Amino acid sequence: MTPALSDLIDRSRAAGRIADADVVAMRGEVYGADTVAPDEMAALLALDGVLAMRTPSWANFLYDAMSDAMLRQTDPQGYIDDGEAASVMQAMGAAPAVDGALGALARVIAEADAVPASLESYALAKAKAAVTSVGAVSAADVDMLRRLVFAGGGEGALGVTRAEADALFDINNACHEAANDPAWADFFGKAIADSLTAVSPFAAPSREQEKADEAWLTQKPTLGGFLGGMAKTPNVGGFVRDLPDILDPFRTEANEWVDANAAIDRDEAAAAEITDEEARWLVGRLSQSRLNDAERALIAALRVSAGPVSQLLQPLLVGAPQAPSPAVAAKAAPAQAAATPSDTPAAPVFGHRKAMPG
Repeated sequence: MTPALSDLIDRSRAAGRIADADVVAMRGEVYGADTVAPDEMAALLALDGVLAMRTPSWANFLYDAMSDAMLRQTDPQGYIDDGEAASVMQAMGAAPAVDGALGALARVIAEADAVPASLESYALAKAKAAVTSVGAVSAADVDMLRRLVFAGGGEGALGVTRAEADALFDINNACHEAANDPAWADFFGKAIADSLTAVSPFAAPSREQEKADEAWLTQKPTLGGFLGGMAKTPNVGGFVRDLPDILDPFRTEANEWVDANAAIDRDEAAAAEITDEEARWLVGRLSQSRLNDAERALIAALRVSAGPVSQLLQPLLVGAPQAPSPAVAAKAAPAQAAATPSDTPAAPVFGHRKAMPG
């Protein structure tokens, strides 16, 4: 870290605030080198934890620096390793801000191809703590939670896991009667319904497989190998056998996807069913008095997306959505109610480096 960057950080820490001019100056120092250094990243995240006021450009700067450091500076790009995750969690501190480091981290996780479970759990827990401490869900909170819950590189890929659904219910319970942003109800309803009725067909290849694929793509054929291939006796039988594929170049590719598509169809059909276990969990998590807007949006979403439904949910899904009756609640018990735990120059456009060679 340069002395100039260290001085900028110290002055912002003492002031307890950061302005656009400070962000411009810090960008110039960080991006004056070829890479975002680990000590620079740690110092910026630590600074965020003590700021009382943040300009919107601060979160964008943190996102640029974090995404470069974690996703673009090592090959294969897009993969966050355990060491990087541990360093970020240690540097962030107790209560990262939605309009600062936490919001930036959510954007990085949403962009990543693969994320360690530890970092995903950490970010979701911090997001839940940040929202529940305020007692109301803002539009910025919904945007952050959507990025985390539907992150393609997380445990559930593009689907919603039970742990994620529990966290969303915890937030809804804490903000049950608040004037939440209208986007919360729609997001909550669709996310919980997704956790009960959908499965993600997406799965990122492992880091090792991605490295192997990239190595294969970068291999250059040698002159000897090329001449050796020319000297071989033509395989007439193989040519005849492959003739259908030559005449229809997409035939082989289509055949390769037959089994995979069939497996996806089976998984989706199985996931669409709401089982008794899922019904017991849902009834246990819904309000036992009056459903709020988010829970009513969930019931509406389930009416559209669910396949076969457990009889335990019929009183909820038939007619207007109401709170579960005492009889339904008793029949569904024991329910699982787990809680997972001034005018200044505009910032110059730079960042998002390519991976460094070697």
